[in-house]
Amino acid sequence: YDNTFRISPSLSNAGASEETKALYQFLCDQWGSQILTGQYVSDASNKELNLIYSMTGQLPAIRFSAVGTEDDLPQIEAAIDWHLYQGGIVGLMWQWNAPGTDSVYAEDTDFVLSHALRNVDVKQLSQVTYEEAERAAESGSIMPDTLQLLYDIDEIAAKLTYFKNMNIPVLWRPLYEASGGWYWWGAFGEEAYSVLWELVYYRLTDCHALDNLIWIWNGQSETYLVPSDTYDIASVDVYLQPEMEYGSRYEQYQSLARITNGEN
Repeated sequence: YDNTFRISPSLSNAGASEETKALYQFLCDQWGSQILTGQYVSDASNKELNLIYSMTGQLPAIRFSAVGTEDDLPQIEAAIDWHLYQGGIVGLMWQWNAPGTDSVYAEDTDFVLSHALRNVDVKQLSQVTYEEAERAAESGSIMPDTLQLLYDIDEIAAKLTYFKNMNIPVLWRPLYEASGGWYWWGAFGEEAYSVLWELVYYRLTDCHALDNLIWIWNGQSETYLVPSDTYDIASVDVYLQPEMEYGSRYEQYQSLARITNGEN
């Protein structure tokens, strides 16, 4: 296989913090020589990490967890502690419930993303204050569903600000597995998904000045690929059943390399 890759030496956000740049450089330095392990934790108790430590005497490099509910504070505090006291890397995925619901699944909501983002100027919308957006919704300039998207993005921005204020860089993985169609953010096609991705990216980066994020795209499909200047790392999820052989998954690796043209 052709293993010629063009890894960008810099992050998509030119204003990234020094700590975030340092983490990205550390990740780049591992390229081709080492693999960093990570573990998803289901709650703030870190039971998965504790089990790994009890069995191996070691801890993974990355602690992954989800944010996006009203009960996020314990997870946020645990992630901060992981970085401060263990020197570990923080990874967060956004479990974004469809606006007005308590589910991420398209089948559980009647929210139509393609309608909410119809004729939206992403760059302009990403820069307005929420108060300006409220007035625009009242006047009919934007749809109420569009306003709800901004509300949710601003809510998650407030949670990510905890990490920014403590100079903690975050491996940030929103809008994942979009091409599968089971999550609402991917169920309305690649065009609506791409517009939403850019809205989230520019609102968090430019409007909220979150300079501590390393953006991970995980659309799982070439048709859902977003602009290369709006993400830093391409990733793919691999599902294995217990009876399957847990060997190299080079097929998925090569597929992702082809999708991204060997970049990011």
